[in-house]
Amino acid sequence: MMVLLEIPVNRRLALLCLLLLAGGCGGSGNGTAQPTASSLKQFTDPTLKFSFSHLPSWVVGKGTQVQNPTGSTTYTLPINTPGQLAQAQISVDRPGTPLPAFKDGLTTHEPSGAANAYFHYYHRTMSGLPAMRVELWVGATLSEVDTFADTSTSQYDVRILEGAQPLTATILGQYADIVSSMKIPFS
Repeated sequence: MMVLLEIPVNRRLALLCLLLLAGGCGGSGNGTAQPTASSLKQFTDPTLKFSFSHLPSWVVGKGTQVQNPTGSTTYTLPINTPGQLAQAQISVDRPGTPLPAFKDGLTTHEPSGAANAYFHYYHRTMSGLPAMRVELWVGATLSEVDTFADTSTSQYDVRILEGAQPLTATILGQYADIVSSMKIPFS
């Protein structure tokens, strides 16, 4: 335990989340097996041609595109989780905004939120591209995760928000399946 206490707080939280996810990889306590890659369903967006894998119980909705007042467009694809346990979506902005430079593990106060609301920033990859994972924590509750990646023409955002309950390790693992399986066209 002494070694864990020597790790900075933001690293401890990430480590604890990974341990929670890894602890459930073999199955849950009720004997229900965790999904395998072969049990995931593949989705390819007919409009923008990106694709990802998801659990069959997560239902992909119909994408919509809107023209923004600035002249840019935003395409949003809703993903419904069983029992509305979380709200998920993929959005694509054209043109994209380059990812800012930031220190991995950076924590900043959420300016319009409660005094105990903070953003945590992490370097990741998505579809082989550099990506930024942004977590919104309110107190000890993780309430939103966004993973952003940019191409030369678009910015992709895979988002999950708490729904009927706070985000669980299981929901976050299923979100990670989507992020890790994203295939983004580069044109």
